[in-house]
Amino acid sequence: MNKIKKFIKSSPVLAIVLGLVIAGGVSAALLTVYVTMTGTANVEQAVIFCNNDPIAAYSLTSYAGDTHTADDCLVNRSYTTAPVKFVTSYSPDGIGITTTYWNSVTLRNKDLTTWAEINPDTNAVLKYELAADEFNYELEATGLDAETSYTLMYYADRQDRFNNWGGDHPGAKILTAITDDAGKLSLVGSKNLNKNLPHDNDWNGSADANYCTEASDKYDLCRGAKIWLVPTSDYSDKAVDWTNANKYLFETDLIVYDDTDADGEALLLGEGTLTNFFVKNAFAINMQPAVYTITSKLKPAI
Repeated sequence: MNKIKKFIKSSPVLAIVLGLVIAGGVSAALLTVYVTMTGTANVEQAVIFCNNDPIAAYSLTSYAGDTHTADDCLVNRSYTTAPVKFVTSYSPDGIGITTTYWNSVTLRNKDLTTWAEINPDTNAVLKYELAADEFNYELEATGLDAETSYTLMYYADRQDRFNNWGGDHPGAKILTAITDDAGKLSLVGSKNLNKNLPHDNDWNGSADANYCTEASDKYDLCRGAKIWLVPTSDYSDKAVDWTNANKYLFETDLIVYDDTDADGEALLLGEGTLTNFFVKNAFAINMQPAVYTITSKLKPAI
């Protein structure tokens, strides 16, 4: 035994090896885990119709040459923006059917202190296609000044919007038109904006924006773009000077629009609801009489 001890003392390498073996034996008895937590996640899809159903159906009777709409309501229940694309199929072959996807927003006078809606007889309704290579619109307005020029504009807020306002970040002019002698506008057209609404620089489309919880707003769509109808005399370089702000028609909800030429087909639907979502089906005058099934799918554009 004394000989073994002397041998170990005379062999430092062997002493280290034996030490590691002993240490390894001790570590095998130590805890590898303190506690363990196991959870389950029931994940539900984010984008659905407002009746909590992922499927909706409609039926209609139409003559060739007519256009019909089917109203619904679309909601993104997630805090995260959902990139959506629209895919349409027909059975039998729907040659002669054009299916597009739209929403609408109402513009009204507002009290400039409380931002409450006033003058209900003065208003405009803007219907717009959600995803297209141009911003396609239908505008009806009433209660405006007669024979006066008005501009429909995209008002984009700057990042420090309460101290550095203007609406030109980047903003855009959509149309300019003159009211009739009754103070009305009735327009159908399109504008190549070359941008999505809201634009990436617009604070109203940022993750910080939440118009669903703003005390003065309580909008259905929590973030998006603001559309205003203002006297053209107040509009310049994508901004307004507020001279006649009491005559402005402001948004009562936000909008989203995908310029399919700008980044491909991806409507960026943030948290909230497209309350006035609808499908528009236009039937060519020379369509073959038949019963057609029109299937619209809203797919993740990822």
